[in-house]
Amino acid sequence: MKLLLPIIKNLIGLILVIALLVVGLYGLKPSNYNDSVQVGLFKFSPFQAGFSLYQDDSPYSYRFSPYNDFVIDSQGNYSALVSKEEIIKDKYQYAIYNNFFDQKISYLLSLINFNHPRLFYHFGSTQFKYSANINQNKITLNQEIINLPHTHPLTATAQTLSYYCNDFIFDQKHNLYTDQAASDIDFFNNHYNFSLNWFNHNLGTNADWEPIPTNSVYLVNHYSPGIIKFETSKNQQLLINRSFCLLAATSPTVNQNNLSNSLTVSLFKNLREAGL
Repeated sequence: MKLLLPIIKNLIGLILVIALLVVGLYGLKPSNYNDSVQVGLFKFSPFQAGFSLYQDDSPYSYRFSPYNDFVIDSQGNYSALVSKEEIIKDKYQYAIYNNFFDQKISYLLSLINFNHPRLFYHFGSTQFKYSANINQNKITLNQEIINLPHTHPLTATAQTLSYYCNDFIFDQKHNLYTDQAASDIDFFNNHYNFSLNWFNHNLGTNADWEPIPTNSVYLVNHYSPGIIKFETSKNQQLLINRSFCLLAATSPTVNQNNLSNSLTVSLFKNLREAGL
C-alpha cells in the first residue's frame, strides 16, 4: 500500500493539471480568423462562402469557394458541389472550427504565428473540409469531400478561384487567356514592359471550361497592386471558364467517397519578383 501512495499522488496531481488546463482553455480568447492573415500585399481570410484574398484599399477580392467548386463524372458531366437551391436555403452547416478544442488550439497556434485557417461544411452525411497552409508568400489550399452523392463514377474534383473579367491572366510564355481589347493589351505591354500574345483557345469537353496547357498562370489587375500566381501539380489539369470568370485545378479521383484536391497560390509585388 505504501508503494501505491506515491503513484496515487502523482495520478491525482496529473488529473489536477489536466483539469486546470481545460479550465484555462475555456478562458482563452477565441481565435478570430476573420481578422485576416497578411500574406504579401494581400490579406487572407475565411468567410461563410469560402476563403478570400483582398486588400484594404482595393474593391477587388479573389475567392476560393465551395459554391463554385465541382466534380466531373465518367459521362463528362460537370456538377456543382452545392446546388443553387441549397445555397439560397442555406442548407449547409458552416463552421470555422470543428469543435471547442479545435477553436482553442487554433488560438494558441495563432499566438506563435502558425496560421492554419480551416472551414467545415456539413449537409447530412456529406462533408466539405477546406484548410490553408500559409508559408511566407505562398498559400496551399487543401480540399476534402466526404460522402458526396453521385449517379455516375467520379473521375475528378475541382477547386476554383474566382477572378474579374478585366483581369489579365497569362502564363510564363506570355500567352494571354482572358478576353481583352487590343488597346488594353497595348497599355499592359507598355505599362509593364511585358509583351502578351493572345492564345488560341481549344474548347474542352465542356463548352464553358477550357484547358490551359500549362501548370501555372498569373493574374494581374490594372486597378489593384500585386500579382497572384495560380499553380497546379503535374497530375492536375488547369481550366478556365471565361463565361463565369473562374480558374480551376482538377485532380483525378482516387476514392469515390473521400475526394481530395490541393492547389497553390503565390503572391508577389511585381513581375520581377514573380520571376517574369
